[in-house]
Order: sequence, then structure tokens, then C-alpha cells
Amino acid sequence: MEYEGVQYVATCGKQQARITADQVRDLVTKFYDAGYFSLRDSYRATVTDNPTTYTSIVIEGRAKHIEDYVSGPPELKRIEEAIDEAAGAEKWIDGEHGRRSSWCDR
Repeated sequence: MEYEGVQYVATCGKQQARITADQVRDLVTKFYDAGYFSLRDSYRATVTDNPTTYTSIVIEGRAKHIEDYVSGPPELKRIEEAIDEAAGAEKWIDGEHGRRSSWCDR
């Protein structure tokens, strides 16, 4: 799993996490249950200064990538949360002491 912190996160830059085979199976089930392949490719709200979340999956010869800028449907939000939980992304987002950088150097 890959993560990239750009702004208002504890850890800037690209990070990777490995998950177990059971976690992979659980996530794949969540993708299918959410109808991920039938969701739109992009969800964008007409607001500013919010996070953008990208999710993707390649399975059984099918590939799908979704950009979610705030306005994704609940089933997509559940997938995003499940991915963060499996990867332990909280440590990159809020850090050990809840400190976040205002902007990360690129």
C-alpha cells in the first residue's frame, strides 16, 4: 500500500505499508461489496482546502482508479477508511503526538 503526505500531515512524502493476505482478502471483499468498479472515476466538490484521496485496485484483469475530493459516496468512504486502517495510516496522518505539518516540501 502506498501513501503520500503533502499537507497537514505528520509524515510528509511517500510511505509504504505491507498488509497480510487476510487483510488483502478483506479489502477485496469491501471493494466488491461497494461496487467499486461501477463508481465514477472522480468525485469533486466545489470547495477548497480539503484533502484528496486516491484509491485503486487491479484484480482479475480489471483496473480502476478513483479520485475523491471530499464528495465521494459513503461506500467509497468506507473503502478509504478500511485501507487507512489496514495500512496503519494514522501514524502518517496524525503522528504519535498529533502534530501536523502545514506544508511539506516536495
